[in-house]
Amino acid sequence: MKFLISTTNRHVPFGQPSGYMFVYDFEKKEVIQKNTILEAPFLKENPNPRGGMRGLKGFSIYKDKIAFVTSSTIFVYDKNWKPVSVIFHPSCASIHELVLGENEIWVTSTDNDQLLCFDYHGKLLKNLDCRKMQPLLDDIEWKTLPFISDKQIHQGNINFRDPRTHDTVETDKAHINSVFRMTNGDLLISLGLLKNSDFSSLLSIKYKLVRYGIWKYFIAINSFLRRYVFTKVTETKGEMIIQAAKGYSAVARIDKDLNVRLVMHFFGSSVPSHSVRELKDGSGIYLNSTDGELIHFSLENGEIYWRDKLGSKFLRGARELPDGTLLLGDGSSFLHYDLKNHALLSKHKFTDETAPSVFDFCPLPDDFALPPVSFQELHDKNMPVTQI
Repeated sequence: MKFLISTTNRHVPFGQPSGYMFVYDFEKKEVIQKNTILEAPFLKENPNPRGGMRGLKGFSIYKDKIAFVTSSTIFVYDKNWKPVSVIFHPSCASIHELVLGENEIWVTSTDNDQLLCFDYHGKLLKNLDCRKMQPLLDDIEWKTLPFISDKQIHQGNINFRDPRTHDTVETDKAHINSVFRMTNGDLLISLGLLKNSDFSSLLSIKYKLVRYGIWKYFIAINSFLRRYVFTKVTETKGEMIIQAAKGYSAVARIDKDLNVRLVMHFFGSSVPSHSVRELKDGSGIYLNSTDGELIHFSLENGEIYWRDKLGSKFLRGARELPDGTLLLGDGSSFLHYDLKNHALLSKHKFTDETAPSVFDFCPLPDDFALPPVSFQELHDKNMPVTQI
């Protein structure tokens, strides 16, 4: 069995690859290919050294099509990796995941709290604004108002792909970062971090420090204190010794008529939760990245069956394998997890590089070809694209 791994390269200077696609052979326990990607436009203008516009994001397969996204663009291919379409839109930005369907593509536009639906020609068909999802507003202590109209989204009045056009502290209040199609056709979405006013205020201060070049000194001091003073601080809390603000993470379900229902939520997230998935038995999993925790829950009533704290620094990326076990992303490694027995089977460090952080996995069907080593060369030859 082979699967694809997408990564984000953290703290890598502009001009160097911000992420890769890896092809991993599970039987051989080795990477058999490392693929370079097309970088997102406006990457230089994005100040986030850890994530943001960097790298390769989510995958999706539907019949004989396979697709992935960067933060700014949707790339669709056939099973032989011949380009089918390259889709981008001013209102579609900080994309995290996507879902292919027969005639539509759903994507998470994290920078403006939108779930967007395109056709394969790139036409924007529908948009769902998280700030208008009443069950979230009614059932969670999350108070916010829409800041943009549906008409403005469809017209692309703001180019959210360019980080200079907006303040993400104000436009990204829900951090919609995961979308997954259930067996019955419903969509699951992750609202990774619902930010209240206090959280947003602290983020605003951080981004200003980043902009003025001061934040790097805070990071240096924090690293020194973690290493030599607060040596017992657990890694599951992220890089900062003190997490000054917390918010909710939530999972919602959207039916074919676009009715939204809140499934489950929890408080205490200081970083976004990730990767909501339906399992073959009809239950769900969700990654609490703040605490390195795998959550197994009911997709009907939100009951949490159990939580397993894996002790990892930042879980992100999850896929169920044919035998019912799971792959979970853990920095430059991935975890092979026995869901039935709540047991970690193995940990695989798939690269010796320190920068890559797993974003997503995608099992590669046997009848699909290996991807091209260079996507830039593939597109230069078959479908040149500027992404602007």
